Amino acid sequence: MALALRLPLFIAIVAVGTSLPPLQPTALAAGLDANSKATLKEATRLYKQGQYEEAAKLLTELAVDHPEMTNLQRNLGACYYYMRRPEPALSNLRDYLAHKKDDITADDKQEVERWIDEMEKQRAQNAAVPVAPPLASPAAPASQPAPARPRPAPQPASGCAANQVSIPGGTFWMGDADLDKDSKPVHKVKLSPYCIDKTEVTVAAFRTCVQAGECAPPSATIEWKDLKPEDKTKWSQFCTWGRGGMDQHPINCVDWNQATAYCVWAGGRLPTEAEWEFAARGRDGRKYPWGDEEPDATRLNACGPECASMAKERLALKWNPMYPDNDGWAATAPVGKYPKGASPFGVLDMAGNVWEWTGDGFANYSEVNDSNPHRYERAESLRVDRGGGWNGSHPSWFRAANRGRSIPGNRSINLGFRCARGAQM
Repeated sequence: MALALRLPLFIAIVAVGTSLPPLQPTALAAGLDANSKATLKEATRLYKQGQYEEAAKLLTELAVDHPEMTNLQRNLGACYYYMRRPEPALSNLRDYLAHKKDDITADDKQEVERWIDEMEKQRAQNAAVPVAPPLASPAAPASQPAPARPRPAPQPASGCAANQVSIPGGTFWMGDADLDKDSKPVHKVKLSPYCIDKTEVTVAAFRTCVQAGECAPPSATIEWKDLKPEDKTKWSQFCTWGRGGMDQHPINCVDWNQATAYCVWAGGRLPTEAEWEFAARGRDGRKYPWGDEEPDATRLNACGPECASMAKERLALKWNPMYPDNDGWAATAPVGKYPKGASPFGVLDMAGNVWEWTGDGFANYSEVNDSNPHRYERAESLRVDRGGGWNGSHPSWFRAANRGRSIPGNRSINLGFRCARGAQM
């Protein structure tokens, strides 16, 4: 029996009161094995119960395994919308239109375009997104007004937030001929001015978003496909959320959508990988943020002898240190601890501590010159991450042009993020 994912998308958000048509059963049933059908059924159940985040995880898993199921993008858009994540909601619906352009009815196209237009207007007006009502709680006495919800730091007149660095924009050569094929060919890119966080987003900063009700509390566990329970327990001890003394450490063990939600709440977005690379190396083509000298314990937090010793004692693993000196931290370090590793613009921690999500899907480079590139592919696309992490032991991982890639739903001990804002998106 064919399984249909009939999700009522964006019901009663605007006065017209219409909803996007459901997915066609035949479009979803083709080629699905028993496990995928069970996943689809569970995603449907979770969505109907208002558990949008859990439903989105399962839908993303299906989309990774079944890229031919382009209708899933419409339903992922619904989940992200109700989770107050307008950027991935809009991206999924736009990509749905792009991939269905030769196989979509006029009514369906018109309806999707109408909802996209309405969401863009709501985002511009910072309108509230409808969510399932919370459980009722006793009203506070009249003499105890509800506390104000925390908000991001105010934006100064320069256009950048107080914790950001202004990047003037310009033209640079993106990529590195000395790295693997993912960083080739080297090509010229032109960027408009933008702002980028001086450091990675910290646990304390992310907590402010959680307290504001705009970010879901991190689970403080790792997550990736085919993860064994014993490995989840072993590695999750390095997640920074919910552990004492970690307020100024980078938030890790968060997926791409959680990072996106925080940046949107903070008035920005994830940087494109071109913006990330330019902020890390500037115009002179240097290997690392600080120059061409090889990494050492004074410039970044990677795997030194303290990290290798910890791995042996706590994990029964043999890790090779990248440099001979102790960098002071066996795992993550508080942000901004390595000023000698600053980029030409004064941005910190662009190498080491944690890899960083970018806003781009992974795609091969071309030799064509580009202006403000933004490679957002499909909902299931791998996302680019940059910068290297605290457990890294190979210098090439920390080069400014090196590219990593991760499934959007992955959560890792060595993966965090920083935010950007500016004209490009």
